[in-house]
Amino acid sequence: MDATAEMPDAMGIIYKKALTIGTSGAVDEYMENKGSAAASYSKAMLLLSFIIGEAMNLPLKPPFSLAPAVKKQIQSYINHLQSHQCQFLTSAPFPKLSADSPNK
Repeated sequence: MDATAEMPDAMGIIYKKALTIGTSGAVDEYMENKGSAAASYSKAMLLLSFIIGEAMNLPLKPPFSLAPAVKKQIQSYINHLQSHQCQFLTSAPFPKLSADSPNK
């Protein structure tokens, strides 16, 4: 292993994964897969909430910190995901499969 190689930034990886999951949720919402969208939005919000809430308290070296503007942006993402989730969950009931409909 190269001595100059750096370890990946764990918070950066978590952040990118949260954005990917949130995007997947948006696709599911568009395709009217409400259950999958709700699960994806919840996972993305959990990961983003971890970054702005819990990560600051981890005993990391160097200590993890966020600039106020970055923390505000992440909170904005969380709020946006919550808004989307609430909007589509209250707009219409989950579709129910009839006995005649084919299973996936």
